[in-house]
Amino acid sequence: MGNFPIVGAMLFTLGCWLQVHIWIGCISVAAVTATYGFALTASHLEEPQVTK
Repeated sequence: MGNFPIVGAMLFTLGCWLQVHIWIGCISVAAVTATYGFALTASHLEEPQVTK
């Protein structure tokens, strides 16, 4: 059980890293989704330019 603190610290570090990674990933997905949603909404709101 001598290495338990080291293993615990490694697992803790890995857990924190994964949590941050997932957090960043969620923000990235949300930002991309919002950007696409805004772009689609904006393109639908624009009135078509009809040239005669």
